[in-house]
Amino acid sequence: MKVLNWNLARHAPGTPEGRELLRRIGAERADIICVTEAHTGSLAELGGHVLKDRGVRWDEETENECKVALWSPEPWTDRAPTHELSEVGGAIIAATDTPLGRVQVVGVCMPYNMAWPKDGSHPQRPQPWSQHLLFLDRLKPLLAQLDSDCATIVVGDFNQYNPLNWGSWDAHHALNDTLDGLHIVTTGAIEPISEQTVDHVAVSPHLRAASIRGLDRYAEDGSALSDHFGLAVELEAGGVRLIN
Repeated sequence: MKVLNWNLARHAPGTPEGRELLRRIGAERADIICVTEAHTGSLAELGGHVLKDRGVRWDEETENECKVALWSPEPWTDRAPTHELSEVGGAIIAATDTPLGRVQVVGVCMPYNMAWPKDGSHPQRPQPWSQHLLFLDRLKPLLAQLDSDCATIVVGDFNQYNPLNWGSWDAHHALNDTLDGLHIVTTGAIEPISEQTVDHVAVSPHLRAASIRGLDRYAEDGSALSDHFGLAVELEAGGVRLIN
């Protein structure tokens, strides 16, 4: 089963950058796709079934923008409420059928370190990492409610490197605590990009990564399509044993 993860840097599907990103995403023929900082129509050309979460507004954003979109060729079922997460970031929790059976997918766009909701709830900029920590605090009980007998994937923009090479130790420890029982497979430098990423795929012990590949963020002329490179992760059944 292939999972694809890419932050589209708010490029609309009709822009040159958006069209090329969608072309590269479609060429991967993934079974599950998660795009963050996207648009409502970003995955429309792929057919299949798409779920979207508008999420919080951090900037002057259009009504067509969404923090998270999930795609599957099969219908999505059992979508769980994520309103509290959408107040500080973006999130979708739902299940779909895959080549490895039914999988629970949690698509996330976690707040960046200086995130500032523009809904009037914070007239002054919040403290750095405070929104990120709040998101993780609200995500943890939702993950605990998932079916432990079903494979789970948490995918999207975590806005943290792993292992930590910049950021907040408090946020890093909170992320590990929230994802307790899950394994972040996108740790360290991702080849052939040879860089770490803040976009991740974490899996329950039912799954393991067979391969992880970075997708080039640059166009042929050298211009950046996104400030994030993409991820293509091949998963197979039979995970690693996790020892606390």
